[in-house]
Amino acid sequence: MTIEIWFDFMCPQSYLLQKSLVEALKQYKDHNIDILYRSYEMIPKMVAGEETSLYEVIAKHLLIDKTEVELFFKDFDMIKDQKPFPTSDIHRLSHLAKVNHVQHAFVTKILMDYYEHQIDISDHQYLLDTCLKLNIDQDKVLEVLHSDKYLTQVDSNRENAILKGIHRIPHMRINGTQPMYGYQKVHQLIQAFTYAKQLEKRQDVCDDDTCEVI
Repeated sequence: MTIEIWFDFMCPQSYLLQKSLVEALKQYKDHNIDILYRSYEMIPKMVAGEETSLYEVIAKHLLIDKTEVELFFKDFDMIKDQKPFPTSDIHRLSHLAKVNHVQHAFVTKILMDYYEHQIDISDHQYLLDTCLKLNIDQDKVLEVLHSDKYLTQVDSNRENAILKGIHRIPHMRINGTQPMYGYQKVHQLIQAFTYAKQLEKRQDVCDDDTCEVI
């Protein structure tokens, strides 16, 4: 089973979805699941200090008034005073983490640190330390931070999402065909995983000119 997730670190619902996903993976019996994170910056190339609150980032992304965002997240106190940070470097490092097979751990760590501990996740020393803890080579991390490496991948992830009709995040697709929009609870994810597995088992199995559904 393959799960694709389009997300941004400045998206509170991406954080909530990730929390649910971490718990769902613990509870789900079949661990043969590949998770692919697709970068989707809500405000591409955002400059530090350009936006003063997460509310503004979300409002700008959705092209709505900030008061609508504040109303929607009125019960989510942890983002009220949350300072937004540029995510381009973080997304580029997530692609390096993918090459090193630790993307899930990297994304989880960054999201938890930002929303639960209010850490400046754009700080290069923090990012370097995080990558080192995941056994990513220091020279490769510094190469990314001091260049535009993986920028093409970050940009193409967003562009491909828009071509697929994905304009809001988080967005999840299971096996490329089973879409799930927005925040999902743990039981909803487990139900979706189970359904996807059932679909896999019902695929046609063909021998020469004979197809049999199993």
